[in-house]
Amino acid sequence: MSIFTSPRVSGRPTSARRLLTVVGMLALISAALAGCAADGAEGATEAAPSATASPTTSPTASASVAVTAGAGVVVDGFVGFDDFPMRFEAPAGFSEASEGVGTRLVSKDGVGAGAVLVGSVNSTAAGDLPADLADFIRTGRPNVRVGEVRTATVGGVPAQSFTLTQAPGTNPSDLWCARDGYCFKLIGNKPMDMTAVRTSEGLVLFFVEYSAEERDTAREAMKHVLATVIWK
Repeated sequence: MSIFTSPRVSGRPTSARRLLTVVGMLALISAALAGCAADGAEGATEAAPSATASPTTSPTASASVAVTAGAGVVVDGFVGFDDFPMRFEAPAGFSEASEGVGTRLVSKDGVGAGAVLVGSVNSTAAGDLPADLADFIRTGRPNVRVGEVRTATVGGVPAQSFTLTQAPGTNPSDLWCARDGYCFKLIGNKPMDMTAVRTSEGLVLFFVEYSAEERDTAREAMKHVLATVIWK
């Protein structure tokens, strides 16, 4: 797994492990269903749909999920905050993989992208954070390097984008937490691109984490997500 290797709750298994488990289970279920279809439908001329044709949600994810032709899943809100006025479309072939309260994650073949409804950053409540979040992290976390800071617009709302990397020789620790949910940290050898959007309903962080080999694919996935965000 690439980009969701960092999210975790202190003292609990990482979200990456949970996500790997979900993806692995989906693969096994898909293979089993394909085998059953072959055994029970001899002579059928139409192939069964692939596992990625339908969205997958965790038991705790109840927000609306749909599939649009030629695109990935379309998701609304966050886990536990179904009415949050946000919608985005995943790239084609991506499946929903949200599992933690306050998150909305999508993934395909080990590459994913996500959004978090922020509860706090560096132990500071979302409502008390300054406008320049990149500088706040740079100042408050000397073990985290902040680069590529730029302004952006997401769904017509002003945003700030930047890239975070763990400083060599330092240990990562929880950097931000979802509202009522998981806390997240960096992985030492993987940069993380982040885009912070302040909405009337709260601070939303879009993020994607990647290795050098995954960089282009991961960034394209996040570019697609950001381009399709609607604040309903």
